Amino acid sequence: MPALPRREPAPTPPDDDLVLSSALSALAAMPAAQRNVILSLLDFLNGLPKEELALFAKAVQPHLTDKEVADLCGVRGRTLYRWERYQDFKLQLEDYLELKRRRWYLPDDSAA
Repeated sequence: MPALPRREPAPTPPDDDLVLSSALSALAAMPAAQRNVILSLLDFLNGLPKEELALFAKAVQPHLTDKEVADLCGVRGRTLYRWERYQDFKLQLEDYLELKRRRWYLPDDSAA
């Protein structure tokens, strides 16, 4: 039976970056399956083009401001205004979130 390869100890996170060290410590403490799911999600998000990342962020967190979305995507706020898909999506999202505009498909309570 061949010997299993030795695993090198995980490098210690830098002590000067509190956020990074706490995030890495939390990942190291997780079960491997859960850690792999989180890392797969990060890999997916890292591979998205910036415009699609903006759409994803706005869909998941509709309350984010344009400045927050731009910061998240690593672009300027002005760039968001140039993206036609993002502007169209914002209008559709506003329509969806406006309760008065959603009444047409909500169940009618008066029939009960």
